[in-house]
Amino acid sequence: MTGLENKDASFFTIESPDITLPESSFEKYLISLSIEESMGALSAGSLTFYDPNNYFSRVLRTGVRLIISWGYKRTLAELETLGENQFNLDEVSGQLARRGYLCFVNNPSGGGDANGVITYNCNFTTSGFQGEELSQVYTQGTKKSVVDDALDNLGISRTNRFVNFTLGSDSVTTDKGVRQDESTFAFLNRLSIEWKALFYVAYGANGKPVAVFIDRNVVGKTPLPLWVMNATGGSNALGYKGKLSNVISWRWSSSESEKGVGDHVSAEIVDGQIQYRQYVATQEKVITWRLDNEKIQTVFDEAGADGIAAQLQLTQDLLDTKTFDEVKHYFTPFEDTTAPTGYGYRLSCEMIGNPLMMPGSAIKLINGFPDRLGGGNAKWFVQSVSHRIDSAGYTMKVEITDVFNLSPIGLPVL
Repeated sequence: MTGLENKDASFFTIESPDITLPESSFEKYLISLSIEESMGALSAGSLTFYDPNNYFSRVLRTGVRLIISWGYKRTLAELETLGENQFNLDEVSGQLARRGYLCFVNNPSGGGDANGVITYNCNFTTSGFQGEELSQVYTQGTKKSVVDDALDNLGISRTNRFVNFTLGSDSVTTDKGVRQDESTFAFLNRLSIEWKALFYVAYGANGKPVAVFIDRNVVGKTPLPLWVMNATGGSNALGYKGKLSNVISWRWSSSESEKGVGDHVSAEIVDGQIQYRQYVATQEKVITWRLDNEKIQTVFDEAGADGIAAQLQLTQDLLDTKTFDEVKHYFTPFEDTTAPTGYGYRLSCEMIGNPLMMPGSAIKLINGFPDRLGGGNAKWFVQSVSHRIDSAGYTMKVEITDVFNLSPIGLPVL
């Protein structure tokens, strides 16, 4: 058994500043390499080595640093000469690579089979992005400045980040402070949910840390791989068995039905008051409900001498409720807006590898897919990417979602 031969012109390199190995030892004995990247999660992956002398099991211990690079050795023009439609990545040119991906070994394991083949496995994470556990309160600036300050704490240069979300201009004051009592990564991930944004950090094509903090209004308006990752690639276009043919297989699903993804409700605190945002599928509207003090006072008045008991019961009702309809009579609608355009579809694709595809990037469906997926004004973005290099070459599994699946009520469903 030998390592990978990179028959499709893909390449990978693995180095470690913590251990010394003979040149190309990692590459010579590597059986498979996978890297998982997803919105709102630290990037991670796994390695499997042929280990006849149990060498890797001795040196690749938990906490050892690895620097991984992968991609293609050649430019698009050279790749296209290897086979018709085999490497059609659409408008992508230059060096197709990700370099300097710093990670840490964890969860080692290994074994031998009935034929005497010994293997070593380990996972790895980019835990360098975790950041310190901090306890602090932001009382000035804007929500965008809070995000920028947190990304500064992660050591991500302001030239290697893209922060653009609708609530970013909202003021942060003493009365409306933003508190952090967790690691910086967990803090940013929580803010992305509360502020209806998508959050992602990784190592870019040049090995520098990059970050994205955007909302659905930005998806499709900026070529993220170009702007953030300093890559020379272009659009993330998908095609199946046609003019463009970078998709090997695919499967789509709908979150609910063609009429939408069903009614959804989210609760949030605004100026110290609870309010609910409800999506009504039949009307394609988002209705915001605010606690109605007059209705609550009526409940208390009707309770008479048992007013305190009524207050306690109301509190218990709000805590125990499982559906908005159970407490709807305590609220009054005060705002409705049109739901974002979309269909609630998800698309899973196995594709020819593209190192420049990253979570948060906009997607175009070019050919080979049903009209119901490519038509209309639906916007698609990458939710997660799993890069894999093994004996079959460089492939990836990509989870793509209609922007509508950020949820009509504005919260990411990740």
